Amino acid sequence: MRTIDDVLEDISHELKLIDIKRRMIAETTARLPWLYIATAVLGFFLLGSILSLSIFFIFIFGSLFSGALANIVGPLGALTARKRAYRELADIKERLFPKLLGLTPEVSPVLVGISHVGKDGVRFTERKVSVAALREEDIDVRGAMAFGYYKYLAFLFRTPAGTIDLKHPAIRQQYWLAEARRRGLGPDALSRAVAEVV
Repeated sequence: MRTIDDVLEDISHELKLIDIKRRMIAETTARLPWLYIATAVLGFFLLGSILSLSIFFIFIFGSLFSGALANIVGPLGALTARKRAYRELADIKERLFPKLLGLTPEVSPVLVGISHVGKDGVRFTERKVSVAALREEDIDVRGAMAFGYYKYLAFLFRTPAGTIDLKHPAIRQQYWLAEARRRGLGPDALSRAVAEVV
């Protein structure tokens, strides 16, 4: 028999994967224009080397051109990674939404974006979404939610007893919390910040 804690941990895991894919898609999309420019410039120099029949420069610019092209369309290239992330994101969403049916009224988790984590504290986005009311269209094809700018996705809730447990398996492994601890924020400061949201 699965407990509510198991359900929360499963949902948290899927949401963490969505956040990873969101960041991967954003990073590869940001790299692509620079890779296109580098490939075009190197292609121009390669063409010049071919026209001048310089074996040395053909070898040098040919190697650089093929390396830049591989960074775009190769097995580890940005386009390949982005395409794979889109496909994996769709699979994760298919797994996530049936798991939401396992939520019980005793726990009301919310999703909120975190725009800043530093020694001065944690800043949450103004908008938050109840996980129980989450719809597939709330997560776009790039894995982002309509929170505006956010670095991390936070999955937060109070236990059935009404407390905030940052050591709960569904919360303790979240990236924003690890970053906050790394920045020196203690459990009291973190609990106060979370209490403002849930």
